[in-house]
Amino acid sequence: MNKITWADIVFCVVVSMAIASVICVWLFIEAIFEKVAG
Repeated sequence: MNKITWADIVFCVVVSMAIASVICVWLFIEAIFEKVAG
């Protein structure tokens, strides 16, 4: 088993935040489109 390093933890956190940001932006855009479409 490899030891988990701080680099691994930071990488996981950054990736998780990036995915969460993409999902939030996607939901936000979808909501705007629904309002525009009526």
